[in-house]
Amino acid sequence: MNKQKYGKVLLVKGKSEIKYWNYSVMMNSTRRLAYFSAANVDSGKFRGNRDAGGDTWYLDTRAEELENAQLGKGFYKKQKTFEADRTLNPFDQGHLSRRSDLQWGDDEEEAKRNGDDSYHYSNCAPQHWQFNQNNKASGLWYRLEESALSTLSKGRRLCLINGHIFDAPLGTLGADGLIRLNLKGKRVPDGKFGEVQIPRMFFKVVAYRSGNELRAKAFVITQEELLTTIDRYYPEERTPSVLSDLEVRLYRVKIADLERLTELDFGSLAEHDVPTGEESLVVAQGLPIEDESDLTF
Repeated sequence: MNKQKYGKVLLVKGKSEIKYWNYSVMMNSTRRLAYFSAANVDSGKFRGNRDAGGDTWYLDTRAEELENAQLGKGFYKKQKTFEADRTLNPFDQGHLSRRSDLQWGDDEEEAKRNGDDSYHYSNCAPQHWQFNQNNKASGLWYRLEESALSTLSKGRRLCLINGHIFDAPLGTLGADGLIRLNLKGKRVPDGKFGEVQIPRMFFKVVAYRSGNELRAKAFVITQEELLTTIDRYYPEERTPSVLSDLEVRLYRVKIADLERLTELDFGSLAEHDVPTGEESLVVAQGLPIEDESDLTF
C-alpha cells in the first residue's frame, strides 16, 4: 500500500489505520485526503437527531504528521461568504463517512459523540457544491445506505467504505453529449483548484450479511461533468454551469474493477460481489443506477 502510484500512505506511529468512533480512515499524505473512510453501521442503535446541523470541522491534531496531512480550512475557508458566488470556491466540505451513519451507540449521549466525531478533515472530501447538495441528480448517492438498510431486516448492520478515486480515467462522450464512465480508460491526473488536485470520482462499497452469506456491492459516482464548469480546473473547456439529472450519475461496478481503479485491496469482498446479470455493461461502463428501485440488496 505504501508504494501506490497516486500518493503515499500516511503512517502514524507505524500504522496506516487512523481510528475514530465507529469508523477509521487511511490517509493519502501526498494528496492530503483520505484514500478511504470505513464505517461500521448498526442501525438498531441509531439514536438522537441523525440529521442534526453543524458545519464545524476540525483538524485531527493527535500526531504532527497527521495534522500536516489534512486538507483543512485554509482551502475550504469562507464558504458562507462564497455562497452567493460559488465560482470563487465551488467546493463544499463533503463527508466520506456520514454523520447519520455514525450516530449510533448505547444511548443518545454516546451516539451524539460518535456522530460529532465525523467532522474531522481527515474524513472530508472536496465535493462540488451542486454534487454535495443531495438534490434530485445526486440524491441516489446519498440514499444508497438508507436503501440498503430498508431492504434488509430491521436492526441489520452494514460495513461502508467511502473514498476518493485519484487520477481516474476520463469518461467517454456519449451520443447524447453526456459523459459516460470508462473503467478501462487511460488514467489522467486530476485537475487543480487553488493548487489542490480535486478527485473526479468517489466510490462506495457496501458489505452486509444476507442470511449466513457475506455480500458486497461497489458503486462509483463522478463529478467530472460538474468540474468542466470551473475555468480554473479545465481552463480550455469552460461550459455553462447547469446541472442536469445525468451530470451526477451513480454506477454499479465490479469490486475487482474498483480495486484496479483505486489500487486498494478489499480482501475477500471481491469474492462476495453480488452478480448483476449484466456483466458486459458493468465491465465496459459500469451499470447506471437510474432510479432507487435499482438499488437492491
